[in-house]
Amino acid sequence: GLTEDQSAGAYAAWESFERSVDGVRGAFAFVHMQVLSDSKVEAMVLHIVPSSGTGGLAGLTGVGGIRVDEDGTHRLWLDYALPD
Repeated sequence: GLTEDQSAGAYAAWESFERSVDGVRGAFAFVHMQVLSDSKVEAMVLHIVPSSGTGGLAGLTGVGGIRVDEDGTHRLWLDYALPD
């Protein structure tokens, strides 16, 4: 949650993703969290949940983050590896 003036707080969330990654179709779960202090992001992390990949994404591993555009659009980025 955030403070009343929204200058500090934290959240954690779990989500699932079902699409293609580099043309490989499947699904996986990821967790992400953010800590805000004095209206500045102190930490923001995203991790693919181990062993959560299905279909062609089975064995997917990686980390990433979330970028928020000026218009409020949230964009995920991933640094990942698919098994050979």
